[in-house]
Amino acid sequence: MRLPKKIPRGATLRLEFVTCGRCPRQHGPYWYAYWKDYRGVTRKQYIGKQLPDDTQSNAAYPLDQTASQRTL
Repeated sequence: MRLPKKIPRGATLRLEFVTCGRCPRQHGPYWYAYWKDYRGVTRKQYIGKQLPDDTQSNAAYPLDQTASQRTL
């Protein structure tokens, strides 16, 4: 499984907990990609519950992953 083609190279990958509109609990963690487009607007895209296999082996250990795991 690979990252979607819309996500540019060098995007920041983060683990996040989300709150749905149905219950007060937080769900997750889920992987999201963040980057800035050509206008400087921050973009966000959902990746999934698990990071794709090829991304885990090629990516450096994401800084945001450690911060999110501490809140578990």
